[in-house]
Amino acid sequence: MPFFLSLDCGLTVCKAAVFDENGNRLGERREATPLRGFRMDSAALWASAARCVREALAASSVVAGEIAAVGLSGHGNGLYALDGAGECFLAVSSMFNENQQDVDAFRESEAYAEYFARTSQSCWGGQPLQILRRLKKTAPGEYA
Repeated sequence: MPFFLSLDCGLTVCKAAVFDENGNRLGERREATPLRGFRMDSAALWASAARCVREALAASSVVAGEIAAVGLSGHGNGLYALDGAGECFLAVSSMFNENQQDVDAFRESEAYAEYFARTSQSCWGGQPLQILRRLKKTAPGEYA
C-alpha cells in the first residue's frame, strides 16, 4: 500500500501529515512557524519541518522508505537568499510590506503595464524582486 507525506510550512504553522491511498490521515505533527517580524530563521524553519516530518511518520508507524510521494506547500513568495556556498543567509516573509511606497510607485509606472501583461500577476511587497529592490536601496551590503 502506498503512503503519502504532506508538508506545509506556512506563515503561521508548519505541519506534516502521512496519508494512506484512501486519504486517511495516519499521523500528523504541527508547530508554530518560527518568525521574527518579517525575517524568518531559516535554520529554525528547517528544524521545525524536519521535526514535523519525523513525528508525523512516528505517529503513523509508516517507515520513510514506504512514502510513495511528497506534497509540499508553503507561504508563497518571500525571499530566501543564498550565499556563495549555497547557505541561506536571509529569509524574508511574503508578508513583507516595508517597501509599500516603492511598490505603489511601480504600480503607477509604465513598466507595470508591461510587467502585468507578461506575468498576469499583481505586484506586492512580499515578492522576491520587490524585496531585492528594497535591499538594494536600503541595505546594499546585504544585497551584494
